[in-house]
Amino acid sequence: MPSTEAFVCEDGLVPQAVPLRRLSRKQLTNTLRELLRFALPTSPSEQQQVFAGIADLLDQVPEDERQGPNGHWGGFRRVDQVVNQEHVERGYEIATALGAVLSEPGRLALVAGECAVDGSSTNDMACLDAFIRAFGERALRRAINDDDVAFYGEVAGEAPLEQADWADVIALLLASPHFLYFVEHGDAVVDEGAQVYAMDGY
Repeated sequence: MPSTEAFVCEDGLVPQAVPLRRLSRKQLTNTLRELLRFALPTSPSEQQQVFAGIADLLDQVPEDERQGPNGHWGGFRRVDQVVNQEHVERGYEIATALGAVLSEPGRLALVAGECAVDGSSTNDMACLDAFIRAFGERALRRAINDDDVAFYGEVAGEAPLEQADWADVIALLLASPHFLYFVEHGDAVVDEGAQVYAMDGY
């Protein structure tokens, strides 16, 4: 039987710390700068132009505050729901904006290679595969496997690929938790008692 009690939000309630640490605004900004250098390696002016286009969105990402038991490290380990929602919305908007601008005809060849704009649909899927592996490794900061290629490529559909398809793939990669959070990799035990593990190369 459904409850007859009305739901009431508790404004002062703080959710438990999530197991993943979000990139701070400064870290997100620096990460995006480096990713644009990778995506547009031969055109510093394009890098600057694209970054300028998302600067306002980055400015809307909440400032980092020192709080909670881990406050001396700063960051959003414990956040209220309003701030958390702002992070989600800004992250989505930044990912969508970059997907749109990096897939523009004048930039897509730099980002994904000539195969993305050569007018032939016979190599579209191989081109997308190579792009997801190269760009995805940088964006997600880990090795990309076949399952990743299938997952991130699914949003593009089948050949022939249009500009919007490339935009969707880029946006999906940049909206991934692996891009927006610190995701540590490695399962080699260093100290089992202290639950310390050796990280891999990523």
